[in-house]
Amino acid sequence: MARQAMSGVATRNGLSDSDVEDLRIAVGETFAVLAHPPTTATRIRFLCRLQDDQIEIHAERKPSRPLDVIAPISVAILEGVVDEARIDHANGRIELVKRAHNRSI
Repeated sequence: MARQAMSGVATRNGLSDSDVEDLRIAVGETFAVLAHPPTTATRIRFLCRLQDDQIEIHAERKPSRPLDVIAPISVAILEGVVDEARIDHANGRIELVKRAHNRSI
């Protein structure tokens, strides 16, 4: 659901198909990291901030708790598909920035 919502926002705001697909991958990976280990008490919140040339996504666990060790492949995926990925291990938060490299409009 989060991937579809964020990709819809990106598409409606003129990001290229390639940038939208990168964002979908990043949001999916972010969800997987924040949802581990799975518990029924944990909620994950995504906030999206649109700017002229980029989208910022802030994702966090509620209630807040530290992240487990993140697999190096997850870090590599995030770093490979967004322009900035900040992981706050202690507070269970991830911030992503995807700049519009090729606008579709």
